[in-house]
Amino acid sequence: MENRVKYPTDPTELARRHKITLEAMEKEDIDFLVTAAYDRVFSGVARYLTDIAIPLYAMQFIFCKEGSIVFGHGGEGGHAIPPGAYYSNILEDYSIPYLPSITFRDTWYSTKMAEVIKKHGFKKGGWVGLNYIPAATYKYLQEALPGVEFVDFTDQMDRIKAVKSPWEVNELKKVVKLHDDILSAVPTVLRVGRTEKEVADDIRNIAFAMDCPEANLMAARNPQVPKHNLPYMFGHQTIQKGDCFSLLVELPGPSGFWGEAISTYSMGDPSPLALKAHQDAVDIRDALALRMIPGADPVELKEFVNASYVDKGYMREKRFGTHGQGYDIVDRPIFDQGESMRLKKNMYFALHANCSNDQLSGSICENYLVDGAGGALRLSRLPAEITIIEY
Repeated sequence: MENRVKYPTDPTELARRHKITLEAMEKEDIDFLVTAAYDRVFSGVARYLTDIAIPLYAMQFIFCKEGSIVFGHGGEGGHAIPPGAYYSNILEDYSIPYLPSITFRDTWYSTKMAEVIKKHGFKKGGWVGLNYIPAATYKYLQEALPGVEFVDFTDQMDRIKAVKSPWEVNELKKVVKLHDDILSAVPTVLRVGRTEKEVADDIRNIAFAMDCPEANLMAARNPQVPKHNLPYMFGHQTIQKGDCFSLLVELPGPSGFWGEAISTYSMGDPSPLALKAHQDAVDIRDALALRMIPGADPVELKEFVNASYVDKGYMREKRFGTHGQGYDIVDRPIFDQGESMRLKKNMYFALHANCSNDQLSGSICENYLVDGAGGALRLSRLPAEITIIEY
């Protein structure tokens, strides 16, 4: 039967992932992992180990030495993976009529999972992503399997995923080029008299035509400088002559890997305030990238960035700021308190610089790869400047 997966992960890459994951499990005598996913925005571990692009409905997974066991919504007794969708290393898959909104069936996935665990004689399991795993599944498996020990394996899995392989680096570069190409099309649809949402809709449609499975866009206009991007449903202001227009584009490429970029456009010559805020953001971005070397501490790098903001008269960053990406739109390491990972070569980041105060705001975001002692490598090829729209 013809394989209907258009952009499969290279089998050698999947084998590499399975090997390093199983080696980490073996160090702790773990027989199997349990994880779950609800969409393609935050589905990192499931996609990483199975290559399954999560559909609209929730799925749950068991990963073990023999392969992956998949539990998905559908007719009872059927298969979770549709016919013609070939995925390697799938040991078993079960179709179960379960959805999170049907609360009286909260344990229908976990009941089948417990049967499978007993059948295979597993003795020690690892939870991966307690933020993803339903409380009903966690509670049921803990209570129904008193002879099975469970531990949290999330941090170990995060560290495995954070360092990208050569194959992954190549795919990530394609994702960044896709962002470059899509942002290059913005001047063809950005016009005075259109709303923020209308422009974002056009760019969204271009992304879908280029086989991006998801799209998160935020757009904002302002007579001086756009102080913040607005979620899609709020972008109803009309773009006017003299405006600055900011567009944030977060897209997964066809491979499922995410990228992120922010570009700023001026409807005519930009104001001195807009130019200052943008240049300050570029300068801080460049200074941060130079410090993103193997062994660097993300918490200390966040402190450096905040000191730079304060020195230039801007507010401190209260969010993550710079963060990892992969199959998750935001992933570890994050540049914020509590992060215990140190940077390693071939970690991939969305690097944010946001210069804001009561008068002005300038934001820039691009993807970088930790490359060595010289700092992080900027992957985008677009000029880091405000694009002027004259017409």
